[in-house]
Amino acid sequence: METPKKLNPRQRRFVKEYVKTGNGTQSVLKTYNTNKPRNASVLANKLLKKPLIQKGIEEAMMEAGYDIADSVRDLQKASRLGLGNEKSAKVSDSIRANEILLKLSGVVVDRKASVSIKADVSNLPKDQLLKLNKKYNKYI
Repeated sequence: METPKKLNPRQRRFVKEYVKTGNGTQSVLKTYNTNKPRNASVLANKLLKKPLIQKGIEEAMMEAGYDIADSVRDLQKASRLGLGNEKSAKVSDSIRANEILLKLSGVVVDRKASVSIKADVSNLPKDQLLKLNKKYNKYI
């Protein structure tokens, strides 16, 4: 299957809505045929990983006059304020600002991993099952 070269109308509406709100789930709820936030969140996650959607968002933000340099300056200012120079900001603001800066610079990448394991445990003795349950229950 060939990768499309341009966004379809629904994807364009999603990009426009995403640039307006910054919220993928809300953008999907307004654009796609779903009213379930969980489904919208999953679809938003998939859409936002697509290079064509990312390019569309970047282009739409540039057209809207968004400048990443301004955002970086604002985040750096928030980071400094969070270190105690101003009483209106908290240390958590500083931490969050630095986290966003690292993500923008590509140093930190959000990743979630999931592993699926299938095993036949029907022949294991009860004590081994209890040990396995105790050891791996925190991952379930």
